[in-house]
Amino acid sequence: MQGAHYISNCTNITSPGLYVLASDLSGHQTAGYCIGVFSSNVTLDGDGHSLYGSYHEGLGVYVNGSSRNVTIEDMEVTDYRTGLGVYGNNDRVFNVTADNNEGDGLIIYGSYDVIEGSRFVGNMNYGLYLYFTYGDLIYDNLFNNTDNVY
Repeated sequence: MQGAHYISNCTNITSPGLYVLASDLSGHQTAGYCIGVFSSNVTLDGDGHSLYGSYHEGLGVYVNGSSRNVTIEDMEVTDYRTGLGVYGNNDRVFNVTADNNEGDGLIIYGSYDVIEGSRFVGNMNYGLYLYFTYGDLIYDNLFNNTDNVY
């Protein structure tokens, strides 16, 4: 993809732009997540790849609360404590599979987010945990977890 930044290991994203997983990734940084987003106007495209946790620890993807307009798409996030933690506003999760996470598949703490065309299956807590949210759109998703949505 032209103009893309390719990601080949767990990292932090600190500038706007398109970021694409170059391969499957496993584990997490010492901060407790594999990919941390600390910028607005970011697209994180998994390009069909997966993030694999180890021993159900940490988060696969963490989006910082000061970030806005972050899109996470086309990836699987599995075997973490929490698959994805999205704490910004106006974010989008599209075509993501969060499965077999020990806690929640996706935590949303923000407003005006869109969760579309994603799968939340086999997570031990909630597939989708909404915390202090407002105006979120959630549609065309599959849920099959211990508890589906909170």
